[in-house]
Amino acid sequence: MSIFKELVGQEAVKRTLERHIQRGNLPQALIFSGPAGVGRTTAAKILAKTLHGSQSDTHPDTFWFAERVLDKRERKIASPIKETADEMVKFLSLTPMVSKHKIAIVDIGDDLSEAAQNTLLKTLEEPRANSLVILVVSDEHRLLPTIVSRAQVMRFVPLNNSEIKTIVPAASDEIVRFAGGSIRRVMQLTQGAEEFEKARNIYEFWMNLDEQGTENRLRIAEELKDREEAIEFLEAGIRVCRTQLLEEDGLEMAEKIEQLEIAIEKINANANLRLALDAVLLVI
Repeated sequence: MSIFKELVGQEAVKRTLERHIQRGNLPQALIFSGPAGVGRTTAAKILAKTLHGSQSDTHPDTFWFAERVLDKRERKIASPIKETADEMVKFLSLTPMVSKHKIAIVDIGDDLSEAAQNTLLKTLEEPRANSLVILVVSDEHRLLPTIVSRAQVMRFVPLNNSEIKTIVPAASDEIVRFAGGSIRRVMQLTQGAEEFEKARNIYEFWMNLDEQGTENRLRIAEELKDREEAIEFLEAGIRVCRTQLLEEDGLEMAEKIEQLEIAIEKINANANLRLALDAVLLVI
C-alpha cells in the first residue's frame, strides 16, 4: 500500500518519494513547488511522519516554519525574519531526540527574505547526515539559485476534476471549474458567496477577453494589489485559454498563454506588480 495514500493525485511526486524512501537515498533538501491547495503541505507531513515512524503531525524532531500560524499582518513582518531561520538552522544542527532524523519544513518559502535564505543555505552547504529540509513554495524561482541547486525539486500540479470530487464530493461543477485544481480554493468558494461571485467574474472576464476595453483592463490591474491574488487571476486566464485552445485559433491561444506565463514569472521575480499586469493585460 502506498505510503502517500492520503494524498490525492500527484502520482509522479508520490512515486519519486516512495522510490527514494525504499532505496534509502532521500535527498537532504526537497522543494515542493506548485500552487496552494494541491497537496504540498500534506505530502510534507506524510513524509515527516513516515521518517519518524509516528502518526502525529507534531514531533520533537520536526521544526515547523509555517504560514498557517501567521495572520495576514504578522506574515509580512514575521515570515522573512532571519532570527527564525537562525533558530531552524540551530535545530537541524542538534542530535535527534527520539528519531533518526531532524526535519525542518518551511511552509512560507515564497516569503523568506534573502538574509533568511542565506542563513538556510549554510545548512544546505554542509548538511548533517540525518537532516532533511523541505521547502514548500509556489515557484522555486522565488528562491535563491544556490538553494535550488542543492535541492531536488518536486513539482505539484493542479488536481483534476475527478480528484477534487474525491475529496469534496458535494462541490458543484461550477465551483470545481473556478477552483483551478486547488482544494483550498474549492473550500473557499464553497463557504463564501462573495468569493464565488468574484471567481465567476474572473472567469467571465477571461471568457470574454476580446470584448474587454482598455478602461476595464486597467481597472482590473489597479484592483489586484496582492501578488498571490494577481497570480491566481492570471492562472485563471491560462486555464481559460487552454480550454479554448482546441476550439479557436490554436496559435493565438498559445501566444496568450505564453504571455500570461511570462507575466507570472515576472511577478514571482518581484517585478513591479502594477507594471507587470498593465503590460500583459494591454497586449493580449
